[in-house]
Amino acid sequence: RHEPYDGPLQPGMDIWELRDRASDLDESDVRFLRELYAGEVRFVDRSLDRLRETLARLGLLDDTVIVFTSDHGEEFLEHGWIGHTRNLYRNLTRVPLLIRAPGMPVPEVRRDGAMLVDVFPTILALAGVPVSGYAGRDLFGGERSPRPAFSEVDFDPWSDANANQLDRTLRKTASLVAVEHAGWKAIEDRLTSEWELFRVEEDPGERHDLAAEHPDVLADLQERLAAWARSFDATEDTRTEIPPERLERLRALGYVE
Repeated sequence: RHEPYDGPLQPGMDIWELRDRASDLDESDVRFLRELYAGEVRFVDRSLDRLRETLARLGLLDDTVIVFTSDHGEEFLEHGWIGHTRNLYRNLTRVPLLIRAPGMPVPEVRRDGAMLVDVFPTILALAGVPVSGYAGRDLFGGERSPRPAFSEVDFDPWSDANANQLDRTLRKTASLVAVEHAGWKAIEDRLTSEWELFRVEEDPGERHDLAAEHPDVLADLQERLAAWARSFDATEDTRTEIPPERLERLRALGYVE
């Protein structure tokens, strides 16, 4: 049951208007935004159920792999921002990953870490395609040993085509990388070379920066990040030509210019 709201915010408001008003929003305003977002989540949940029911009605459910995930979460002023792009705290990096496939065992909630780079090799394996040479792992391949989880975000406002919005998009400027391992998480701001360190199991909201108190832990995570970055150093040219028709589709979607 939602509490009544009679404040200044309305559904469908431009996100930049919300950001411009951020310093004036009170607890009831933020709760209203969260409830709107929760409504969107419920809509998606119902839509997934409709998809499952439709596949079952068509006799396709037992031959279909369903994968549902997201590229990011949203922030509602937990760290001073509304939306995403600006940080790598857990409210943006911990996203749902739901997988249903023919022949899967009894449904379970997995606690071992997963990353978006795992999705592609997992789908290949479920389709019977050999998996090798990919950054991620097959999540059903039996390998569940602990490993670091990496995330990054880069936003360059100078690439934004709308010059009239440049003053706003400048506020979204971000270049961050993070690693989470063994209950700890380190975040580097690559624009300022500043680091944050959190004990995320005890501080899931990432409020208490422990970088100065645990330099040994930070150094270990920094080396893990450096090793991860080195793993992307190409030893050979793996570029392939994109077919013209696919390039046009990408251009129509705004992914290329």
